[in-house]
Amino acid sequence: MLSRSNLALGIFIIGPPIVYMLVAWWISVLIQSNWPLWGMGIFVIIWLLGICWAAFYPLPVKGELDEGF
Repeated sequence: MLSRSNLALGIFIIGPPIVYMLVAWWISVLIQSNWPLWGMGIFVIIWLLGICWAAFYPLPVKGELDEGF
């Protein structure tokens, strides 16, 4: 059984890269660029921002999320 913190951690790790890749692909399609790395560059920038956000705002450790509910 997954606790809420484990589930949040899984969503945080697995979800954003998929969303970032879809957003980067959509932006590159909108731009109609012949250079495919353009969309991947946007993906990498957003991914690095996500890592910085995670470093400064870490998820609560196991058990902290369950105490308030």
